[in-house]
Amino acid sequence: MSELNAEVKEFFDGYERANTDFEPQRIATFYADVFMFGAPQGVQSVKKEDFVRVLPRRKEFFKSVGLVSSKVESLEASKLDSKYVLARVTWRRLALVMKPFVIRCGTPDCDWGHKMHDMGEDQLP
Repeated sequence: MSELNAEVKEFFDGYERANTDFEPQRIATFYADVFMFGAPQGVQSVKKEDFVRVLPRRKEFFKSVGLVSSKVESLEASKLDSKYVLARVTWRRLALVMKPFVIRCGTPDCDWGHKMHDMGEDQLP
């Protein structure tokens, strides 16, 4: 693993732990005071203080749809210039639901089509 990939992996390992432990103030340390957020609807700037304020609702939403865990599955970093790095991160998310359903985010590059099934506790990672 390159030095750059190792540094970026360390960053995302810490981010993953902060989210697993759900520590909003620690999660906030991984964000600039203003950062860009991209979604299928477009990109917008977000103030860190506003983001931290909605973290409890975000956690409740994920819990309501059955999300149990999020883990970094793969990561690749590319240096853009002396100040910026592009990180391509794939997350593995485990959700427990009672009925299978399909998630679609509405864009061709994000058409997941994952079926999510009810799993017993003995199947949890």
